[in-house]
Formats: sequence, structure tokens, C-alpha cells
Amino acid sequence: MGSSMQTAKPNTGKGGRYEGPVAPIVASILAILAWAIFILFYALYWSQGFTIFQNLIVTLVSLLITGLIIGLMWVLVGPKDYWRGGSQ
Repeated sequence: MGSSMQTAKPNTGKGGRYEGPVAPIVASILAILAWAIFILFYALYWSQGFTIFQNLIVTLVSLLITGLIIGLMWVLVGPKDYWRGGSQ
């Protein structure tokens, strides 16, 4: 009775070092940090001429754009190795 199911090997490289999705994680953190800095500068310097509703829309749209960029990055980078259980 042979099993045709293969177990996923851990995503390790030379010497057993973990080689997970480090680049997209760092890029995601940097994108969130860039969004926070943008919102801070927007609130301090550019938001005075707008109504509270317009400021809310700018915040939500900028958050949506940041989320789309992060999501697209994960969709493009993710399937290479990380979602299939690593290099085999």
C-alpha cells in the first residue's frame, strides 16, 4: 500500500537556514511605513484646505492603493516557492 501523497519539505537552504518569503515581508513593512509617513505629512501640511469627508476619502483611497500594491506583490512573488512547500 504505497501512498502517493508527498509531504512538503521545510523551506530551508544550505545548512538548514530558513529561506522563507523575507523580501515580500520586508517590502510589506516598508510599504506600510511609507503609507504612515504619507498620512502624517498629509495631515500636517495638506489637509487644512479639505473637509473632514475629503480627508477621510484621501486616507481610505491611499490605504486601498497601499493594500493593492502589497497584495499584488504577494501574488507575484508568493507562488514561486513559498506556496508549494519550497524547492524540491
